[in-house]
Amino acid sequence: MQGATFSMRARPADCCSAAAGPASARMHGAPFPMRARQLRCSAAAGPQEPTAAFLPGTHGRAKAVDNGVPRLDQEADFRYRRADMSQLHAYTARWRFGRNIVRGEAGMNLAEAALLVAAEDDAIASHSTVAFPVEAFLGRIQTLADEFEQQRLWPMAEETARAGSVWAVQPAAQLCARPPGRVVGVVTGRGRVRGDSGGGGGGGGTSVGGGGGGGGGGGRARGALDPCSVLSALNDFLFVGQRISAAPFGRSNLPPNSVLDHPGVWEDARWGYLNETLIRRRGHPAAVAILYAEVMRRLLSKGAVDFAVAIDTAGFSGLPRPVVLKGFSRDMLMRGPPAQSLSASRGESEGVSSGEPPLMALNTCTSDALAELLRHLKRSYWPLPWDTSVDACVDGGSGSHGGFRPAAKAATGDSMGAQLRAVSQVANWRLERGIWTSPGAGDIRRCRAACERLVLLGGEGAEAERRDLAVILLHQGELSRAAAELDAYMGSAHYKSAADPMDRTLCRTMAGLLGGVESLERAVPVSLEVLLAGPTPEEARFDEAKMPLTW
Repeated sequence: MQGATFSMRARPADCCSAAAGPASARMHGAPFPMRARQLRCSAAAGPQEPTAAFLPGTHGRAKAVDNGVPRLDQEADFRYRRADMSQLHAYTARWRFGRNIVRGEAGMNLAEAALLVAAEDDAIASHSTVAFPVEAFLGRIQTLADEFEQQRLWPMAEETARAGSVWAVQPAAQLCARPPGRVVGVVTGRGRVRGDSGGGGGGGGTSVGGGGGGGGGGGRARGALDPCSVLSALNDFLFVGQRISAAPFGRSNLPPNSVLDHPGVWEDARWGYLNETLIRRRGHPAAVAILYAEVMRRLLSKGAVDFAVAIDTAGFSGLPRPVVLKGFSRDMLMRGPPAQSLSASRGESEGVSSGEPPLMALNTCTSDALAELLRHLKRSYWPLPWDTSVDACVDGGSGSHGGFRPAAKAATGDSMGAQLRAVSQVANWRLERGIWTSPGAGDIRRCRAACERLVLLGGEGAEAERRDLAVILLHQGELSRAAAELDAYMGSAHYKSAADPMDRTLCRTMAGLLGGVESLERAVPVSLEVLLAGPTPEEARFDEAKMPLTW
């Protein structure tokens, strides 16, 4: 103990001896003799000015030191750059979006389409080398459906079994239509329902259809539950248990009868992304409606319920209200034969993603919910002034066309204010550098993407969206594409009959401006046919752009 105490007291002296010279440092066992030598030499040379390579704020990116010796600029060196995968990721998300909505309203997957919207915008803004995890967020929705079945439907099925009403209500055809050699579920002495082995987990389960719930005939037995009771339980599970809520402002946060320099100051784009709704538990009423419909669709697909619902959005002013579709059963809405096992119902079969069962029910939610999300993103990213008195949401309009007149006037000669132009330039510079905390001045790239997706989704019924896309392309400098979209709009029925006279005048002025451009290449308007006729993501080729590592 005395030796240990002596060594502890001797350490300050050892440190002083180490600073005295290299010989004494090695003698006393100092761990850094070379560092001590460097410190001593610097002290002998006297105070020096810091070199440019280590000036505060340069972070080692100075091109030369103070003595004229060149220093490597890692920002400009091609060897220190990474591949830019944003074009491929954005094209893949757009291609999958087109493949989704081309199946029609009954066949499209609204939740996947909404997540693909977020995937494309993420690729545009972040330039990430990693693709947006669409399947992971679909897996979160599947988890919500599984938890609701286990926590709410199974106890409700047990109560129904104890009341002795399961076999009285269940159709006899469903009881008899079973493969031979399988045991039909029976009520045990304790009131628990024991399902067959193919119904999802064998006889150890405590609900109708076994422990797994949702497979084979056992899932159909749960169809005896009252639809109103199931929907009430689902509302309580999502809106109380999971604390999912809609945006407090409802459909739009823009003040009425106003001309706003930047609508993005009022509209938050995060409300319009389904992944943000799953993360933050709050979202646009349309996003909550899509989430609700997807949970019900997955419950129907796995056999947990035997009824379908339509979503009454009521103008997207609050939480969605489900309406039972009478006369439609699970077998009528399935795309193929019912799932035969629990593993198949959960998508664990070969070649199927775990985020979605292989056999899904048809969509019963209106695609207007997806269009409403795209309109919200369009307003949030609109880079020019917005007139809320045009096509206002409060007056029953779509709230999507208030930006055309200010944008068209700016494109045809009306000058922007100095303050507005400065804010727009600063916002554009920040977004180009990957700084997402924009001051609400919009993002013309993601605004264009929202307009294009609205055109793809609406088809012939979205002529006004094509007009707005044309003016955005004009501001981007895509003159040939702007001319193609404007020509397609001016040949539509909306331009000839429903368009406002002022809007027609602005369209003719824009057409004259584009017509005076010489050697304008001919482009093809945006359409689903053109998108799907293009190369697949595996066949697509893009410029091998490189970005700095510190971007």
